[in-house]
Amino acid sequence: STYYDLKEVRNNVGNFIINLGYDPVMHERSGVAYVQDKPLEDDCYHELASCDIVVCIIGSKFGSQSSNNNLSITMNEIERALKSKKKVYIFIARDLYVENRTYEQNKDSGCFKSAYTEDLRVHDFILKLRNDVKVHVVTHFDTTDDIVFTLKSQFAGLFQSLLSREASKSESAVIADLSDTATLVWDAVDELRQEKEAFFKKFESTVFGRNY
Repeated sequence: STYYDLKEVRNNVGNFIINLGYDPVMHERSGVAYVQDKPLEDDCYHELASCDIVVCIIGSKFGSQSSNNNLSITMNEIERALKSKKKVYIFIARDLYVENRTYEQNKDSGCFKSAYTEDLRVHDFILKLRNDVKVHVVTHFDTTDDIVFTLKSQFAGLFQSLLSREASKSESAVIADLSDTATLVWDAVDELRQEKEAFFKKFESTVFGRNY
């Protein structure tokens, strides 16, 4: 997220993540390693690549302009997280989220004025997320509690999914073991059958030999 306007929200969400046993990567908590020979935003993108889960919070501010395109650094971070198939949760301030519907209908008029952001690129970005993002959580929030509640539910769902997959793996392993055992049993039975047939052939040959 942008920092100054969402400082308290960031702090509360960071503490929640710590209490779960995760490590939040936040520049204000020295979570981003900056190097001298690269732009600061490149360090942010580099750090993002090592994260497993990305929590995106969009407020009214555009944030710092990227040197690479017309987006902010925060917007680029979100886009990179989505393109790299990270697990992404996107939270948009409710007022902006609701107003974005109106912006969608009037953006081509050239006279739309937002009551909640001074930079319409924020609305353009939200609209793009609403239209393009289908497999990640994109929702609104009023307070930090809304974000924490959603993350709790989502993380619980992830954990349950993990347990189900592990159980399926165990069941598959048992089935594979049973299949291998059955194969060994059938091989043993076939070997006994072949030995039995060979024995009786020898026996019959011996009897016929004595009859002659």
